[in-house]
Amino acid sequence: MDKKLFNIKDKRIARKEQAFVKAQGGGGTWVEVEPEKVDKPTLTNPQVGELCKAALAIEEHYGCPQDIEWAYEKNILHILQTRRAKIAGE
Repeated sequence: MDKKLFNIKDKRIARKEQAFVKAQGGGGTWVEVEPEKVDKPTLTNPQVGELCKAALAIEEHYGCPQDIEWAYEKNILHILQTRRAKIAGE
């Protein structure tokens, strides 16, 4: 992602054969992914842009690169936690 223009420069789509489905009340189970979704992107381009903007705002807030845990649920981005990223050579 270009951090200034917010356009996607490169995509690598991982093959997804299983997905973890949350159970009501906690826990969950692994299920097979529908064949037509196995090689499809998990995030839409607008979601990638939203995630990038959120990550940059978090890095700006803390003043250093962050290791950010996040999730989308019902098309809403949730930031789960963030911590200072470990930089090679530190």
